[in-house]
Amino acid sequence: MAYPDTTTNNVGYSGATASYDHSPLRKGLYTLLLLLSLTLFGLTVTRIVLTESIYPRGYYDRVIAELLATTILTVPWTLYALNSLRRRVDRGFGRSFSHELITLAILWILWLVGAAVATAHWTDLYSCWYLSSCRILTAITAIAWSGFGVITALLIASAVLGRMKGGFGRPMHAQYSTHGAPYEGARTTNTAKHAEAGEPHVRAQV
Repeated sequence: MAYPDTTTNNVGYSGATASYDHSPLRKGLYTLLLLLSLTLFGLTVTRIVLTESIYPRGYYDRVIAELLATTILTVPWTLYALNSLRRRVDRGFGRSFSHELITLAILWILWLVGAAVATAHWTDLYSCWYLSSCRILTAITAIAWSGFGVITALLIASAVLGRMKGGFGRPMHAQYSTHGAPYEGARTTNTAKHAEAGEPHVRAQV
């Protein structure tokens, strides 16, 4: 006969209630990266529209196209990561620290290449600051380097936290304790909410 276990607030991972948040810094960095990506997306689209409209033959800069593609890849990932951190999702592809670090490493390379090539390609933008096209290019270069810096900070923060939480195969939200019982696998979002509210987690026993 099965009886509900009301003696402990079991959270699935370690037996310790996850009433704290290990990811405010990462949430803030992901939010900042999302804003930078959306801004860079708008600027690169504006630049392409301007150059393509030049008479008689339009053109586009390859580095601008690369940065545009980078933002298109970055925005979905930041939304996906923010959802994982906020809702504390355990299951599914891309939910572990290892998946997060691999994705961030790919984006890190893309942002670095775009920022470095843009800086090398437009070396003297201050001399034409009075032109709107130069101001757009200056903003694109600055935001590209800013996004690269944010991703670097995210890589470091996630690597350190994954190490502290006992392994890179664990969920990236990190809302579990490494002290107590061994890692028991995934839990649901509802279980986490019950644990934080101080409500007993009903666990069937056979």
